[in-house]
Amino acid sequence: MIGAVAGDDFGDFLIANLARKNVDHTFVRRDASQSTGMSVATFDAEGDYGAVIVSGSNLTLGDHDVSAARDLLSRTTILVLQNEIPDAANVAAAKAVKQAGGRVLINAAPARILSNDLQHLIDIIVVNAIEAEMLAGVPVVETLDGALEAARKLVKIFPEVVVTAGDRVSPTQIAAEKRSPLQQSRLRLRARMGPETSSSASLLRKSHPGRR
Repeated sequence: MIGAVAGDDFGDFLIANLARKNVDHTFVRRDASQSTGMSVATFDAEGDYGAVIVSGSNLTLGDHDVSAARDLLSRTTILVLQNEIPDAANVAAAKAVKQAGGRVLINAAPARILSNDLQHLIDIIVVNAIEAEMLAGVPVVETLDGALEAARKLVKIFPEVVVTAGDRVSPTQIAAEKRSPLQQSRLRLRARMGPETSSSASLLRKSHPGRR
C-alpha cells in the first residue's frame, strides 16, 4: 500500500489497523504538517448516500511517493487506485505498473472527471451510480438496465467496466461490460457491497482468479 497519513490520532489508528491486518504499510508516509484525510458518510431522508470528504494528507501524494515504492510497483500484477489522491499521483503509479506489465483498476470514487493521461492507463474501471452518471453522461442510474447502459458507453473508453447499482431493498447488483470480444454479464450479490475499495479487490478475485 502507498499512502499518507498525518501525525494525529486518526493517522495512529489507521497505521495500527493496517498492522493488525498484516498489511504492508512501509510506503504509507507520515506527514505532521497535515491532518489525516477522512470521509464521513451521510444519508438523506430517502436513504441516498453521500459523503463529506476532508482530503488532508491524501493531497500530498505524488511522484516522490511513487519513486520511493518503485521496486514494489515493478512487482505489482494489479494496481488498485481511487480518486481520493491527486490525479497526477494515480498517473505516476499507473505508469510504473504498466511499464512492468501489470494491470490497473480504478474505483473512481469520489466522483470526478479523470484526466486523459489516466484514462489511457486504466484496464478496469469500477463506478457506482453517481460516478457512472458523471463519466458516461447518462440519466440517473437506479436499475440494472440503467447500469448496463452506462457500462456500454464507458466500455468505449475503458477495456473493462463494472457499474454497481442497488437500492435500499434489493441487494446490490453489478453490470459489467468487456471490450473485444464484447461480453455482458449480470451478477446479483447476496449482500450489499461494503467499502468500495475492498469491493474492488473482491471483484478482481472473481473476474481474474489467480492474480494478486
